[in-house]
Amino acid sequence: LAPLSAFGPSFPTLIPAEAHTAIHVSTFVLALVTVVIAGKTKKGLVDINGDTNAKETHQIVGLALLLLVCLQTLGSIHPEDKSALSHKLITGAGLIAFGFGVYEVTSGCALFAATYDTVYWGQVYLGYTFWLIIMVVGGKLAMKYRWGKTRTKYTQVHTKAFELT
Repeated sequence: LAPLSAFGPSFPTLIPAEAHTAIHVSTFVLALVTVVIAGKTKKGLVDINGDTNAKETHQIVGLALLLLVCLQTLGSIHPEDKSALSHKLITGAGLIAFGFGVYEVTSGCALFAATYDTVYWGQVYLGYTFWLIIMVVGGKLAMKYRWGKTRTKYTQVHTKAFELT
């Protein structure tokens, strides 16, 4: 769901708006459940003395990822604000969340491999991530050039999703 949540706004005609919202809400719920499970296994985010248990970069980035997914979800729940800035913020939050998510999975694989003395699978996940990015960029370019001559105005409006300036 996370890659679909991150890259879905870049393809607004392929996925209905209601589906985008359902995808964002589902991604948020899964991220929240993941953080709650991680907090329970670490005996909470704060111990009895008031010291934080989130001392590793992996844990801090995980909380930042939850915040980004929350912002993206809130942006998709209120579709009445259909301004270009709102769309760019939702898309930008999704792309940043995707990058944080990639870091989270690879660092989580490294922590798991170090803790349990097992095989590190982070490189396999990075290969999958690069393949996914190539597919999304290729799909976006195919949409742009396939419909460019017949639907120029339509393509111009919807390709602005990648412009964050």
